[in-house]
Amino acid sequence: MAEQTYQDRYGNIVKLEELLKNKSPSEQIAIRYFNSVPIKSGCFSKTFATDTDYLNIVNEQVGSLESRKTRALSRLGVDEDQVCEIPPVCFKGFTQLEDDVKGIKNDWILLTANDHIVTPTQELTWLFFGNEQVFVYKVRIDTCDNSLKSERTQEYFYKDVTAFASSSDSIRIKVPNVKKGCGSETVEYVDRNVDKESFRIVVPGEIFQCPLSREDDNESKISAMKQKLREKKNS
Repeated sequence: MAEQTYQDRYGNIVKLEELLKNKSPSEQIAIRYFNSVPIKSGCFSKTFATDTDYLNIVNEQVGSLESRKTRALSRLGVDEDQVCEIPPVCFKGFTQLEDDVKGIKNDWILLTANDHIVTPTQELTWLFFGNEQVFVYKVRIDTCDNSLKSERTQEYFYKDVTAFASSSDSIRIKVPNVKKGCGSETVEYVDRNVDKESFRIVVPGEIFQCPLSREDDNESKISAMKQKLREKKNS
């Protein structure tokens, strides 16, 4: 019987041991999760990583929101009392890296039992609102490859901002379906249409974008940002 192979994020067909090579224990669990590979196998049973197992790994890597907020202010070089026009806003969500990281062609994506998109990469974005500028800090963590972790800071003057906007785009993804047989399990993939949500800061010649999670109170946050922008434009 031929050994099973998998497609890595760079489009290569590889064996499982190649996917797991030089990976940390948590990275190995994440890789198994996205490829429907059991984390434990017995004579008559297999144990797969659950959505909860994976989200726990994400939360451990991201850390607390408050610690990230402190880190964001430090990287931006501002004090919190300098950026209190409205309360700071935090967005988080999963994203795919095909457009951002050279070489990645087939980034993994799954749906949780609650129909939420998850990928190996989560981005967390803090936005702070000063008298004249919006300060942005974005950190990217990758549960399958720590070398892809990154941080970015940016500043936008209100006078240059065209719009704060959110969008929802329908994308088609393949979702694994594990079928249990007599003493064996097989994985088949079915197509699903899902909504992918994002937030944008639009300025001439540039669009800053970050993913949104459906679990967050995004509408009220974005509404407050739009109101502040209108005030600044009219002052």
